[in-house]
Amino acid sequence: MTRAFYICAMDRGKVLIFGLLIALSFSCSKKEADRDRFFLLGNKALSEREYAQAIHNYSEAIKIDDQFVEAFNNRGIAYYEGNDAVFALQDYNQAIYLKPDYIDARYNRSNAYSQLKRYDDAISDLNIVKETYKDSSYVQFALGLAHHKFGQQDSAKMYFNRALELDPDNAEIFINLGVVYFHINSLDSAFNYANQGILNDPEEILGYNLLGMISMKRQEWAKSIRYFERGLKLEIYHPVLLNNRGYAYMMVDSMELAKEDIDQSILRDTDNLWAYRNKGIWHYKQQDYEAAIRLLSRALDKKEYVENVHSYLGLTYLALDQKEEACKMFKKAESFNEEMSKPYLKNCL
Repeated sequence: MTRAFYICAMDRGKVLIFGLLIALSFSCSKKEADRDRFFLLGNKALSEREYAQAIHNYSEAIKIDDQFVEAFNNRGIAYYEGNDAVFALQDYNQAIYLKPDYIDARYNRSNAYSQLKRYDDAISDLNIVKETYKDSSYVQFALGLAHHKFGQQDSAKMYFNRALELDPDNAEIFINLGVVYFHINSLDSAFNYANQGILNDPEEILGYNLLGMISMKRQEWAKSIRYFERGLKLEIYHPVLLNNRGYAYMMVDSMELAKEDIDQSILRDTDNLWAYRNKGIWHYKQQDYEAAIRLLSRALDKKEYVENVHSYLGLTYLALDQKEEACKMFKKAESFNEEMSKPYLKNCL
């Protein structure tokens, strides 16, 4: 099975950025006026998604006033939206250090923690945030996401259902509930939630991805390809859908189509471990075992498990007659409950 990678985060632009709307009083000095001017320029650039310019302007404001809490928070948002969660985290930390009860910065920091796969830290922040924003579907949704990624599916279901009570027509919540049910192998429930999400919003791309994943789990390869294609009609180069369709193509021996999709996926998302795994499988099927090992090894990650990667590495080493390395991988696969490795373990002492 290829990567789910379909967890929907509600619109990244909807992170709490109340600092953007802060009303600044008239400054009593040129220094303060310059600080406020840079801050407002940063807000303008951020609203226009000009993240580098926003970072520059907030940095100028901070040079003038290194206690400017809102500037640290908003610069953190600009870093986060520009896909630099490490620098975002540093700014959110500073904002919270300067103002420990700054709830908006704490919410934003939870997003950075999640991006860095520090899900326990994200949950800790969100548990504090929810005490202030008890009726926020966004906070409940964020808790659902963090618990899901942390492997706590019962808690994820609880928070997604709470979010749904607060926002009953939200397609993303339905789809993410479907994701949770998919991960606990309740495929009928997953299908129903995904389908409802698409009924609520026919342009919800990741709903089609989930339906395709459910079909792949059932080994309905042609049906899965049709679902992925429906999503790709909405966004032709979506890296997740391309990667997943590529895997489905491999399963029906359409190897050239598979290669084209997986290569496009890697080109557009160089961090997708599941695409490297799929490209490794492609090389394994082509009997290019050295390339397979190189790519499958790239899919190994301590913080993110990629399904069946150890089994495929074991098979590749076995094809090279490296039985000791193969058995190491098959035993590792067993620890992750990879079913496909079990027939080979009996030959490993």
